[in-house]
Amino acid sequence: AEMGAVCHLSEDGQSGYALTKENDLISVFSIAQGQGSQAIKDAVARGAQTLDCIDGYLPKYYRKFGFREYKRIQWDDQYAPTNWDYEMFGRPDIVFMRR
Repeated sequence: AEMGAVCHLSEDGQSGYALTKENDLISVFSIAQGQGSQAIKDAVARGAQTLDCIDGYLPKYYRKFGFREYKRIQWDDQYAPTNWDYEMFGRPDIVFMRR
């Protein structure tokens, strides 16, 4: 709400995302297999133009929907998600993407 984002939820509540007024795609989630791609397609149809994500699987996944990397920054522990498992996930770059 502070970012002026509008939340979008699938009819069954199993997937969703938020889109800021600047058309930045944030907080994509899916707890049902296969619904994540539909959420992203819907976001793109609603104007999603940019996003940022943790390096690894996600940049490759978002490329399928027309997003391309334009910037990356090194991990900074002060911005880590709560309870981030450093042993399992390390300290990957943050990747910024746009369509």
